[in-house]
Amino acid sequence: MDISLKPRQILFLYGLFFFGDGVQLSKTRPGNISPLERRPLLEMGLIRIEKKKSEKNRYAQYIYLTDQAWDWLSEHLTLPIIAENGNPSKECAFLAEALLIQLQHRINEGAITLAEFLAPPKDPELQEPETPREEPKGKAPSQPTPPQKPLSPEEEELLVLCRQIMQEKGTDRVFLRDLRPRLERHSRSDLDKLLLSLQQKERVLLMTYQDPLSRTREDDVAALHIGKISRHVLRLS
Repeated sequence: MDISLKPRQILFLYGLFFFGDGVQLSKTRPGNISPLERRPLLEMGLIRIEKKKSEKNRYAQYIYLTDQAWDWLSEHLTLPIIAENGNPSKECAFLAEALLIQLQHRINEGAITLAEFLAPPKDPELQEPETPREEPKGKAPSQPTPPQKPLSPEEEELLVLCRQIMQEKGTDRVFLRDLRPRLERHSRSDLDKLLLSLQQKERVLLMTYQDPLSRTREDDVAALHIGKISRHVLRLS
């Protein structure tokens, strides 16, 4: 498939992804492109255009992304969006703003932290080689499980306490308001470091308690703060 698209065409696709498709051609963001520039996108099967009535009961052209467009862009996120020898445009600023808004939503939901998002990719050459084991005959070889990072004694103790609290409360999560009083021998900053370390090692997931009616003052006082985002509860990974 030909992927020799111009930066302006790539920006147009990003606009449909982040600002929503199914809009009139004249109202696309960060901006419209000419019919000649749209033709390659149609030929590649990335967009489709339909003619239907607008809000003013007049016929207008509406543009949509195809299912193929999602797979295609996922594989080509590194295509340039700034023209050669050109300065970043207003369209690039619109795109950056939309991307940061989506990232903020994911952070608020507790799906990811900014530190995790910006963490450098793991170098496979630095991982310890796994010892192959013989599989029983007649069974397909199983996929190797990535080795977990070792835990310190304090981290192990913290996980044991989390499981104990979940068993006592009959839940699958631990509120920091219940955890902190049981670890008063640790300073607040040291406990925060332990929790963040466990999250980095993918043993816990720190999340924001979104329900303002159920969240108490004790939740806010016990929260772990990452930038301007507060984490009130954790789940074991």
